[in-house]
Amino acid sequence: MLFLRAGSSNVRRTICGLAYAVLAVAAIGADDWKTAKLDDAKITVKYRISERVTETGVRVPMIEDIATTIAEVSLSGCVALMKDTSKHKEFMGDYSSEAIKAISGNEWIVYYYTKNPWPVPDSDCVAIMSFSEDAGLGTADFRLSAAPDLMEYKKVERMSFFNIAYSFKDLGNGTVEIVMTGRSSPPVKVPLWLINSAFPGVPADGIRKFVKLAKTM
Repeated sequence: MLFLRAGSSNVRRTICGLAYAVLAVAAIGADDWKTAKLDDAKITVKYRISERVTETGVRVPMIEDIATTIAEVSLSGCVALMKDTSKHKEFMGDYSSEAIKAISGNEWIVYYYTKNPWPVPDSDCVAIMSFSEDAGLGTADFRLSAAPDLMEYKKVERMSFFNIAYSFKDLGNGTVEIVMTGRSSPPVKVPLWLINSAFPGVPADGIRKFVKLAKTM
């Protein structure tokens, strides 16, 4: 999972996925969210870069973003795409994505490997993905939370602060409202200019790719 959701999306997992960069990023308050509208206002991205303190007392960047759109796609297509973890890399921007283990019918352990752009080192992420839906309301939600110790560590830095949510609402007119919410810290050192350059483009690119793929499911 990209620090920034990779590619453009590769920059996101580089930013969405880079959790422990020793960067001095000034704290930003709740009023410092920035909002951008793209694609003739069809996509809205809200984002802010602040900082948090780790359990060891280290200040690290925290990236938060919310990307929203209404697209001509089916709710079932959105759900099918999210359940096919092998396709996550195509809209999250990772090099690889896979389900490691099914915990239950609605919960999985998933693994993402990100090849970050130079000079940022590669990173990976182990997360638990949970699914819930309400057929009566026409909603479906997927949540991913970092679970770094559920898989043997590799020779790259692993994300330990990663919270992503995908929410879908069937509007009943052939369209679905899609909301992608991210809150994460990079696990490796990332230049501040790279973090800033990823927004609002990377979240918008991720939601565009998601819609395109969901239409094929």
